[in-house]
Amino acid sequence: MRMSEPARRAKNAARDARLAAKGTADYPLLYAAQPHQIADAKQQGAERKARRDAISAAEAKGHAEDVGAVQVFTGQMATAAASETAEE
Repeated sequence: MRMSEPARRAKNAARDARLAAKGTADYPLLYAAQPHQIADAKQQGAERKARRDAISAAEAKGHAEDVGAVQVFTGQMATAAASETAEE
């Protein structure tokens, strides 16, 4: 890919600044502050949130189904016990 001379100088300056800061205590923060890294973090954060929301919805649905099953079985057990008592 061909770049214009000003774009090439800007890219080289950014690379040189990044390499000069490498090894310092602030390097992880400086690296994370790059525009591309910020955009990636936003996208990955949105994907993680969607995944967490889907898991939460599945858990809530499973809980609701479990509650419904308990009501069905306790209702049937109560009905069966009442009919056995009535037969005696």
